[in-house]
Amino acid sequence: KRYRARFILKSRNSTKTVKPPIRIPELNEEVISEVGEPMPAKYQAIIDSAEQFNDFQIQKDFGWNPTDKSFNLTMKSEDDICVRRQPVTQSTDAVRGKVGVSRGTFIYEITWPVRMRGTHASVGVAARHAPLHSNGYVPLVGANVYSWGWDIGRKEAVHNEITFRYPP
Repeated sequence: KRYRARFILKSRNSTKTVKPPIRIPELNEEVISEVGEPMPAKYQAIIDSAEQFNDFQIQKDFGWNPTDKSFNLTMKSEDDICVRRQPVTQSTDAVRGKVGVSRGTFIYEITWPVRMRGTHASVGVAARHAPLHSNGYVPLVGANVYSWGWDIGRKEAVHNEITFRYPP
């Protein structure tokens, strides 16, 4: 199956100038109430026009970062658009993309065959401080304040170890 997800990062005006460690707001009921609302027309228009962005060079430029990954992952191709996990028991692994963003709307299309997924197959967004490896089988993306994830097997959104059903 193919999943298309939208991750919207909104900038917040802040008087703080200190960067690390980044301060991320806690997940609250206001955020939870937005989940499951109809997709705005401008996002649907981007998804509908996604075929025009199916350029291999764009995929390569925004592919997986071969230097920002768990040690159990290897690049399956020289163009960094396919990652393979080594069969290591009791571990959870992640990889970040080559391009980091802080605001805007980005749509990613990920192909991940069901037979290749583990017990906590998750996709999401993460800050550079988010861990890329954990011992045991855990929902790594979304396990802390530095990442937001979606467990595609359980259909749960996760942030800071707080999970809720999505889609509802």
